Amino acid sequence: MVGISDVRRAREVIASHIYRAPLLSARQLGERIGATAFLKAENLQRTGSFKPRGATYAVATMSEADRKGGIVTMSAGNAAQAIAYAGRSVGAR
Repeated sequence: MVGISDVRRAREVIASHIYRAPLLSARQLGERIGATAFLKAENLQRTGSFKPRGATYAVATMSEADRKGGIVTMSAGNAAQAIAYAGRSVGAR
């Protein structure tokens, strides 16, 4: 189970590598669903999605030996971009 302490630790690890995306009010959506709604603008990340958050944490917390071995990924989209970005940002091949 992931607890608040895990989230706080991850935030510390990725903070210098990830853009702090704004939270935007979504008035029209809120009116449609009958609630206050907000959208997190993760499309403003360098890779255009939220995926660098998890990828950066995963790569940054790898052992130095594992990072030196390099990272291989298989994806046709956002996940591969996120892992490539994460690897570059922490100095992994």
